Amino acid sequence: MKFILDGDPIAQARHRSVKRKGKTINYDPHAPHKHYTRMKIARFAMNEPRLAYKDFYHVEFTFYFRVPESDSKATKKAKLEGIMTHTQKPDLDNLEKFLLDSMSGVLFSDDKKVVKLKSEKRWAERGYVEVEINGYNHEKKDG
Repeated sequence: MKFILDGDPIAQARHRSVKRKGKTINYDPHAPHKHYTRMKIARFAMNEPRLAYKDFYHVEFTFYFRVPESDSKATKKAKLEGIMTHTQKPDLDNLEKFLLDSMSGVLFSDDKKVVKLKSEKRWAERGYVEVEINGYNHEKKDG
């Protein structure tokens, strides 16, 4: 299954803690973004309902980041042609965590079922994420 999530890629942020009335409250600062992303992913999941019933998954992400307006024409061209790679923040692992958490419970029961993960960051005219996910079942042996 392949799909595209429009919009700038979002990285998983560190969970935060606050103290209120002597109690510590932990929260995810990106919870609203995660909920919105889950809703977008759920639309794609409706077209592939059998994907949720697989034993394990291979997932591939390509994160596209907008080239900054402040870059020179030569720099923009080099970035868009792939000569200059995206080596800035956010970190690739945090981008993966955000999407895998958003997919859990929607495309698969838990992200621990992802056994193969391939990701990269690229520059583009607009921000978006390409996602490819394949589900597999363990071979059943007659015995």
